[in-house]
Amino acid sequence: MLAEEVAEYAKKKGAELVGFADSREALKYFRKSWARSAVVLGISIRHPLLATGVRYPSWDEPRQFIDVIMDAIALSVEEFLRERGHLAMAIGASNRSVDLRRLVVASGLGVEGRNRLIVTPEFGPRVRFSAVVTDAEFAASRRELQNLCRGCRICMDACPSGALNGGLNIRACERYNQELEKDSGLLVKKCTLCTDVCPVGRRWE
Repeated sequence: MLAEEVAEYAKKKGAELVGFADSREALKYFRKSWARSAVVLGISIRHPLLATGVRYPSWDEPRQFIDVIMDAIALSVEEFLRERGHLAMAIGASNRSVDLRRLVVASGLGVEGRNRLIVTPEFGPRVRFSAVVTDAEFAASRRELQNLCRGCRICMDACPSGALNGGLNIRACERYNQELEKDSGLLVKKCTLCTDVCPVGRRWE
């Protein structure tokens, strides 16, 4: 089956999590009339260097090392599908204008946590995603996930900007990170406390 071939290929390219989503509501967001499903790809942030931001003159804003890796995997899967006669479009992790959370939840790979990040059973929120929307019809991955936060508020209490009190205050989060980024040079400092303190998915460390 094509789904099995895609999953095997994506894992050979480095993806640790592979899921499929066929949610029409989630796919509408990408404004591709031909899109019937999506391949969702994930890699865990097992080392701090992967989450380090790098600033280059040709980039509008810093990207993390892991984003570049995820973009490469998504482009490989896009090409894999195109070679088999399907329309496909990679959605990179470094594309800050795109929110992949709906697709990830629809694929069964994770749920939205109290820190407003995707939390997975395997790695908690220490994971980055990319995706490939396609006209190939893949059935959604079937995986029932419980509320992984279970009333925990560790990330909320740890947030130095207070951005997680009563929801997500994205402006407070951005302001705090802008202060960290000032004069940080090529390697850009960024707050990761809401992922660092999460107890979910710690068994691999």
